[in-house]
Order: sequence, then structure tokens, then C-alpha cells
Amino acid sequence: AVISVGCDTPQLPAGLIERLAVADGPLYLATLPIIGCWPTVLAPDLDAFLAEDRKHAVRAWADRVGAGRIQWDGIANINHPADLAALRQAGG
Repeated sequence: AVISVGCDTPQLPAGLIERLAVADGPLYLATLPIIGCWPTVLAPDLDAFLAEDRKHAVRAWADRVGAGRIQWDGIANINHPADLAALRQAGG
């Protein structure tokens, strides 16, 4: 399996990767779908999905392969300088 994590999520909570890795199939975070665990047998389907003339959203592909989703709150998602400043201010 492959674990995917966005470069804009610098601090992952303890236990998250382990929770994703023990899933029986594909599993991702409902609020941050880039964070997930994807069995390598899905590689041909991912190649086909990316070859299609469409928007390539992770959530759309996850739905297509029947991925499960979990809730995991409190993960910082840094998209703007203000997000990074807030993380630093919070001690992160």
C-alpha cells in the first residue's frame, strides 16, 4: 500500500498513519482526502482515472474505488501564510 500525505499538512497526529495502514482497503480522511492509504492493486485504475479528460480530485477517485473515509479532526492544513503563523503561534 501507499500512504499519501500533502506537503501542506506538516504535523500528523500520533496514530493516524497506523490507523490508515491497518485498513482492509483504501481509506482516507474525510476532511483532507489527500491523506490516505491506497492498496497498490489500485494503480491501474488510478492510471486510467488520470488519463481521463476530467477534474482529477482525490475524492472523486476515492469514490470510484469505494474507499472508506474516517474523521480525524485537528490536523493543520497550511494553505496561506496566515495558516502557518497560526500554527507557529499555537506552538506547532
